[in-house]
Amino acid sequence: MYRLGQATILEIRGRDRSKVLNNVATQDLRTLEVGQAFETFITETKGRSLGHGIAVGLPDRHVFVTVPGQGERLFAHLDRFIIMEDAVVKDISGAYCVWLVCTTSDFPESLGTAPGPKQSIVYSIEDESVVGVWAPWVGESSSLLLVPTSFEARFESKFSNFIVQSDLHERTAWEAERIANFWPWYGQDFDDKNLPQ
Repeated sequence: MYRLGQATILEIRGRDRSKVLNNVATQDLRTLEVGQAFETFITETKGRSLGHGIAVGLPDRHVFVTVPGQGERLFAHLDRFIIMEDAVVKDISGAYCVWLVCTTSDFPESLGTAPGPKQSIVYSIEDESVVGVWAPWVGESSSLLLVPTSFEARFESKFSNFIVQSDLHERTAWEAERIANFWPWYGQDFDDKNLPQ
């Protein structure tokens, strides 16, 4: 597992959360359900790319996970489209540390089953909730673990034999795998001058 640090994570709560997220996404997220995870672009009104990442359906909320440093911009973009809808957007990037697991065979057995394609799973570890999300960053079966920052030290000691220290800026040790698996990195491979196509 690669310990990566903090990514951008936006949380959308409320009855109309799927509608709000769907209105700015390229993926059809109107029926995003608990346990699902989809790759999607976030676009502005003219269709240009403002972000790219994974939309995740959780029991009481949706989250969107993407590269670091995008929270303020994406929060403002989503928030401006909430007019009469029952939805609230919040930047929760600081609440989680992100870990990357390369393949299902690398996934720690003590956690249980790794998320399959387009899936998310909430794991309970020592009464803490860790979110596992399918994320094909370095392969079709790679996944992310969203670990609460308040639990990270205990989580790290629990799985210290599996850890490779890396980061989300230089992407030490896994950047070549990301490129080989065609996962684009917002702000490096493309930006708001590009259409998703």
